[in-house]
Amino acid sequence: MQPKFPNAFLYFKAHHGYLLIASVAIVAVGHYLSGNLSLVLPANQPLNVPLRRIIPLAFVFAACVVMHCPAADFENAGGRNAGRAEFFSLVAATVLAGGLLGSVELAVSSLSGAAVVLRSFIIWLGIGMLSARIFGPGLAWILPLCTIFPIAYLGQLPDNTPHWWNWTMQPASNVPLWLLMVCSLVTGSLALLLRSWRAVGLGLGRLR
Repeated sequence: MQPKFPNAFLYFKAHHGYLLIASVAIVAVGHYLSGNLSLVLPANQPLNVPLRRIIPLAFVFAACVVMHCPAADFENAGGRNAGRAEFFSLVAATVLAGGLLGSVELAVSSLSGAAVVLRSFIIWLGIGMLSARIFGPGLAWILPLCTIFPIAYLGQLPDNTPHWWNWTMQPASNVPLWLLMVCSLVTGSLALLLRSWRAVGLGLGRLR
């Protein structure tokens, strides 16, 4: 018989719910106040990367904190119920972070700008979920962070037009990137929903 899963408040507390809310709020304020600024990266000719292009990554980091819990081993004993709670808590964190991101971008930019940052957010979120499954829930940031180098340094052609795969710069009308977003989200979700390949059969739980 599986142990009862903790109630929603205890789960919220154990999975850094307060940190989630604080982090998303801080990032949203930073987005509103400094989204028009640029980050200067070292290169032969210094690269100016608008913070607006990489702000969605910070929202992803904030949303992914709910996947980490000090009592992960205990939760693993909860089997499918624990896995479902983990998945739906991430859905709630995603709605909160994505909603704030889109709202702030819509307020300071435009509808198409909001669509672009939300597309980036979901692509990075899918990569983050996969990273959490490979490296552990506390390391969901590794793979998304690794995408910064190719996007910043290799994401533009010599004439400064963005490559088709550069989801941070391509306009909202770029259809292939919306397909990439769907693929990223589906891949990350499957990584969350499927048990470890070491487990027998299918179910919900952690890879570790």
